[in-house]
Amino acid sequence: MMTYVRLAMAASMIAMLAGCSFHADQHDQQVEGIPQGSTSADATGDHSAPPSMPSHDPPLGFQKAFQLDGPVAYRVKGDLLYAVWGAKSLLGSAPEPRIAVISMVTGDELASVRLASEVEAPTEGLRHSMTAFVDIGGQMSLMLAYEYKIEGAGTIKDRTILRIRADRAETGALIWSTDIDISDNPIGAIYIPATSDEYALITSYKHRTMIVRIDSGKVVHDWPGFRGYAIVDDVVVGWYKDGRTGFIEGRSISAGQTLWNRQNIDTDDDWAASHELGNGYVLHSTPRDGGLIIAAATGATLQHVGEGRSRIYCKYDEAGLVVCADGNGEFLRRKFLVAYNLNSGEQLWSEKDIGQGRTIPLEIDCIYRGVAYMSFSKNYRDDERPPMVLDVRTGADLVEELPTAMEEVGAGYGISQHWNLRRDSFNAIVVYMSTR
Repeated sequence: MMTYVRLAMAASMIAMLAGCSFHADQHDQQVEGIPQGSTSADATGDHSAPPSMPSHDPPLGFQKAFQLDGPVAYRVKGDLLYAVWGAKSLLGSAPEPRIAVISMVTGDELASVRLASEVEAPTEGLRHSMTAFVDIGGQMSLMLAYEYKIEGAGTIKDRTILRIRADRAETGALIWSTDIDISDNPIGAIYIPATSDEYALITSYKHRTMIVRIDSGKVVHDWPGFRGYAIVDDVVVGWYKDGRTGFIEGRSISAGQTLWNRQNIDTDDDWAASHELGNGYVLHSTPRDGGLIIAAATGATLQHVGEGRSRIYCKYDEAGLVVCADGNGEFLRRKFLVAYNLNSGEQLWSEKDIGQGRTIPLEIDCIYRGVAYMSFSKNYRDDERPPMVLDVRTGADLVEELPTAMEEVGAGYGISQHWNLRRDSFNAIVVYMSTR
């Protein structure tokens, strides 16, 4: 029986929109018998203290540690980095589809496993991998979703299924697998815009969302016409299309019903960069009329950000601080930057308050512990003004020059990402250790 695979679109970039430390979990970890922080020297009788992660939190200076070429997605947990590579026909730079576990401290590869053979099958329909690292039972695991076609024989018709599966990251062992027959209802390009401790959203650009339990793979809801983009506690927030009219909706997972809806200020959602912010809020971004910071539980608007502007995006940290910018700011040379405290709802500052006698950075790379890591262009080059660091509460400069744009920051480290925009994947990620 012939089979082929079409992997759907990557979601790693969307997951990173929420803020710097979205991927970082500070938990102890053990990988195939290798204790946290240990190295191969431990097995040879060298009992000197193993290297450890720097303690700077938040970090304000960085030194390059190592680089990984071509991963599709990654996640940091404690002092371990989990990365996944796609098939060679996908990325070109990856010799085989695999998951690797890497020490953040030394850059050593502690474990490596191949992905299942059906995932790597290179065929004409193979496009982009759709993956998400999730924590299942305290262990890092990889969720994948892809179309899998089974060619019929005789009177048996071809079948196309959407296969959703979870594999243990350290061993590659299958945890669960769920098949959904989509032969008569093509789902189109899909992605994983959000996960929680219990659920993952499998969302189609054709406006169909499935809510999947990450511990079992059970599909608890399959909502046609709805495109979810955020999970906040028991609520999924997203778009609902009714003909030409678009609505923002909040739906209860446990009850399986709509909690609230409101007609969208802009019914064209093709370019919406919407996602969870934190503290119970989501950003609903539109192509032409700014963004709404909305309470997921009630649908109430806390702020209408950048009214009349386009492609507003925001970054958030656990302290309840948010910085927002115009996604077209660099191209249009429109300086728009604003910071809010979600705990109080107050605006902290805007580019008008902090812009006297200085150049305002246009790109919010990430926010971590009240610190904003920012750049002056989308793709920093050596001949441009270097990225910098601002105090989110005041807008004051903290560091005037960083070695590169830091797309993710955690205690003791930073990660820069070099994107291959034609393939929706990383050319490379570069890991930095903090120096102060």
